[in-house]
Amino acid sequence: MMRSWMLSFLLVWAIGTSAQHLHFNQHEISVDLLRSNPTCLYRHHNGVIHIGTQEGLVDFDGLKKYEYLRSDGGSEHVTALFHDGATLWVGYEDGAIFHLNNQSLTPWIIQEGWSKSKITDIVRDKAGQYWISTYGEGIYVFADQVLYNIDSDDGLGSADIYSMVSDKKGQIYVATESGIFVCRFASGQKKISKLSFSAEVDSDVIQEIKLDPIHQVLYGTSYDDGIWQLDLNTKSATKINGLSGNIGSFDHNIGHLIASKNDKSESKLFQVKAGITQRLYADGLEGDLSITQTMLDEEGTLWVLCKNNGLLSADASFVTYPSTLFPTQAVLKIGPIIYLGDENGLFRTNEKGETNVLIKDENILSLFHAVYTNEIWAGTFGNGIFIIDIATGKIKNINESSGLINNNVFSIAQHQNDVWVSTLAGLQQISQYGEFKKSWNKKTGLRSDYNYTLFADSKDNLWIGTDGKGLAYMDRNNQLTTSGDRETVISITEDAKGRIWFCNLDKGLGYIENGKITPFGLEKGLSELHISGITSDNKGNILAFHHTGIDVIDSEKLTVLCIGNNIGIRKWDQNINAFYKDKSGSIILTHKDKWIAYEPKQHKIAHPTLFIKSVMCGQIKLPYDETIVLAYDQNDFQVEYAGIWMNDPKAVTYRYKMEPLDMEWRYTKDLKLIYANLPAGKYKFDIQCGINQQFFTSSTGKWTFTIKAAFWQTWWFYLAIVLAIIGLIMWWSETKNKRSKFMQQMQTEQVKSQLETLKSQINPHFLFNSFNTLISTIEKEPKEAVVFVEKLSDFYRSMLQYRDTDLITLQEELEIQENYRFLLFQRFRQNLNIKVNITDSKMIYLVPLTLQILTENAVKHNIVSATKPLEITITREGDQLKVCNNLQLRLTAEKSTHFGLQSLSRRYLSITGKEIQVEQTEKYFCVTIPLIKV
Repeated sequence: MMRSWMLSFLLVWAIGTSAQHLHFNQHEISVDLLRSNPTCLYRHHNGVIHIGTQEGLVDFDGLKKYEYLRSDGGSEHVTALFHDGATLWVGYEDGAIFHLNNQSLTPWIIQEGWSKSKITDIVRDKAGQYWISTYGEGIYVFADQVLYNIDSDDGLGSADIYSMVSDKKGQIYVATESGIFVCRFASGQKKISKLSFSAEVDSDVIQEIKLDPIHQVLYGTSYDDGIWQLDLNTKSATKINGLSGNIGSFDHNIGHLIASKNDKSESKLFQVKAGITQRLYADGLEGDLSITQTMLDEEGTLWVLCKNNGLLSADASFVTYPSTLFPTQAVLKIGPIIYLGDENGLFRTNEKGETNVLIKDENILSLFHAVYTNEIWAGTFGNGIFIIDIATGKIKNINESSGLINNNVFSIAQHQNDVWVSTLAGLQQISQYGEFKKSWNKKTGLRSDYNYTLFADSKDNLWIGTDGKGLAYMDRNNQLTTSGDRETVISITEDAKGRIWFCNLDKGLGYIENGKITPFGLEKGLSELHISGITSDNKGNILAFHHTGIDVIDSEKLTVLCIGNNIGIRKWDQNINAFYKDKSGSIILTHKDKWIAYEPKQHKIAHPTLFIKSVMCGQIKLPYDETIVLAYDQNDFQVEYAGIWMNDPKAVTYRYKMEPLDMEWRYTKDLKLIYANLPAGKYKFDIQCGINQQFFTSSTGKWTFTIKAAFWQTWWFYLAIVLAIIGLIMWWSETKNKRSKFMQQMQTEQVKSQLETLKSQINPHFLFNSFNTLISTIEKEPKEAVVFVEKLSDFYRSMLQYRDTDLITLQEELEIQENYRFLLFQRFRQNLNIKVNITDSKMIYLVPLTLQILTENAVKHNIVSATKPLEITITREGDQLKVCNNLQLRLTAEKSTHFGLQSLSRRYLSITGKEIQVEQTEKYFCVTIPLIKV
């Protein structure tokens, strides 16, 4: 009778609507959202949060927001959002649809055009066809690049559509003002039928629907009549208990339903799990909630879009309940009942906060549920073990007087079919019915008599955590084996790989694999070394509890994620091993004046996801999946990114590497990287995000690109330069050799010229003629003879003075010519007439003795007599000097070497690059000399 009453009492607790608390975080974007009037919320595969507002689309990565506006000037009021894995589809109030792809918002333009009705939902079916629902014009289906319309003429109950969902079979469920319809479209054929159920839904107006594909259950909100659970297999309809009336918004994810219910000016939150509806209270906020939309993402995070609080989030895996019992030392959960032991006794409580005392004035250290006898074993400090019969409430005590080896019981566990207790005097084996069997201590091989914890693994080994003596374990045959070093072990568990994990006092974790102990501390990503306890979740991942939260260690990759700030834990005050995990994997934790129900996530541990906003190299936007070749001046690499981890966005760190510039990873918390003026070459860029120096290769950004070298940096340009230099050196060497030879030749010719000139002037004929002229003059005009000697002396002095000079002025040359003319005049008198027609002779240069050589040449080859006087004219014509004589060649030509004109020609060609010009007619002989300006 007592057992029946107790079970009935527990059943009432189980089905009653109870109160739970979630810690909500208000995000910095909230103030801006309130000004923009948010309308809808969407998240795809743990990516950024997409928020539709009346003033445009907003993306939020946990730290920053990104705004996107239409380019066509249409309405910015966003009414529907959908992500197909590559592209975000955005529906607007005016019927337009845009794509957000690679951070660019572009209109979706189709030949048929769009209606002017509001877009209410967008989905894609199994065949890849897109379905767009409107409020006023039914449904549009985009298939094979053609747009089809489905409305009431096709059997759809109403043209006003609220929402849609797609199942794995390719069927589309449509919520309308006339009920729920099932639509299919294949090969141009439309198939529409209305869903009917054995129990009629109170209202045909279905506003929002969600599909549970695993259980083939459809959830829908009816107008002012709560949420209905519609079983697609049995065609049954059941109203969810506790959720009647006006439902504002709801979402469903893996057996977990969250709903907001409008009650006057306030929105109330509820969750439904395993058929139990519970009220959720929001902690961490001021004021009531005014909810626009709720969303459960793949991480198990509850997102709430509010009119008065903006964007809120809470980890729905952590639900807290107020408690007056603390500090708690032992926890046990049986069904909906929580047993808490502290220094003052053992207490029983439930999710409503109803508490009563089971054992008073006892210091409870450990709790254990003996399933076969349905009893609770409570180990105490100083008074042995109390055994409570759950059905009858009867309590008995076993202690040293009744056979217990010690009254201080730290841990109780089941090994084989017996109960094992750890005391200050070693271990004791007791049957489930309280019969004492055997005990172990230091004398019988146990490392220490003081043992903090016991743990039974999947291989029927009982692990023992000692005080300062490491680990030991008892196998299925009760053979004792020691393991580990001399450390104090306070908690033990096992992961999915069969590794035994343990935590040392203030020294972090370690695990045993194949008999080898591996430490696991801060260098592996652990947040804290002071661990109060460890256990494993239903996936075999390790949970380590510390004062800032919970470290979740992935048993596959041994990566660590810390959760804590997002659930309101700033400094967790928890005793050693003050937690309990039941068979379903749910964990009960304690914290000061509350106890926490934690349900580890049903999916894989959510690692930070790398969100790339833009990657630019120069002015080129780099694609993600191909190598691009850039010009030499497109060499500025810039990437903007964010690590999406909504649990704690500020805890995300990044590492990156630009090969071949970076030989090792570089670490940063910045959200933008710039490489300026990259040299030419091939580059590979990698970036990863992580938590606590744990980086996850599954979320990596990779780009490869090549920057071409400028033409002056290419090998062929270098080769051309080398060849040009070699050619230049060869040309310079050849030119130098030719110049050297030419100069040697010129010097030789100059010496020869000087010698010939000197010889011509001092040859016997010239001297004989000069002396004869001098004798004749002395006899007739002694004074002129003196002048003759002076002129002759000046002439020879000039030849000696200028013989080593390359150039002299025209004025100096005329002075030499005047002395030479005087000497010839004394010989030939009026038979030789030399006329000089030059007015400006300054700053004009020529080769020394040019006029003397040309004058001598004329006298040497022409008749000079009274009957045939010789006339020589010297005139300047621009940059040239012209020397002419009347042509009256001697009958007997004087022997000549022809050296004079040839020598002059080569010297002028060398100096000016121009040759002298020789012109001979029947009457005249002329030589034109190029003058030189310096």
